[in-house]
Amino acid sequence: MTPPLPLQAVQLGLRRLTVAECHKLTADGFFAEDERFELLDGYIVRRPSPSPPHATGISLCAGTLLTVIQSGWEVHQRSEVTLAASAPEPDVSVVRDRGRDYFGRHPNVGDLGLVVDVTDAMLLDARRDKVRIYAAGGVPVYWIVNIPDRQVEVYTDPRPAADQPGYATRVDYKPGDAVPLTLDGATATVVPVADLLP
Repeated sequence: MTPPLPLQAVQLGLRRLTVAECHKLTADGFFAEDERFELLDGYIVRRPSPSPPHATGISLCAGTLLTVIQSGWEVHQRSEVTLAASAPEPDVSVVRDRGRDYFGRHPNVGDLGLVVDVTDAMLLDARRDKVRIYAAGGVPVYWIVNIPDRQVEVYTDPRPAADQPGYATRVDYKPGDAVPLTLDGATATVVPVADLLP
């Protein structure tokens, strides 16, 4: 369920973009090649360049997942995933290994096992906006690698049809803990929190 437009946006006559419209703008060269953005609930949102801790966290998370991922899955880094009303770009995602099928499209919810956002300054946005967007899109598992609080927040059991989409379960893991890597509803392995935090 897409949230209503803010009153000011309605008064100005603004409207949201669809995912298809955003993809067409991208294909038509509307955005600069090095411009980083996401489509969130129909809004174009600029993505800031990662800080050194953020960049380190992304690299650690992607590298760690690459070493433990099972056959049939692959790890993407800072690559779009296509949902019904949004086209977010998680820092890391674990998607079904479909070979060259992704040459012509981005992974969609049927391809996703896990999405991960590494956060430092954008922690509130991840908890407030991304949790809702990923749950509304039916993403099965969402991790926030929370740098300031030194923990990994694991969100499971999405409730996309709720009045306020969200996840039914959140479990926080601290250094010394191991995070279960759940794919297709089963725990494939566990990942030490210390391997994910910069």
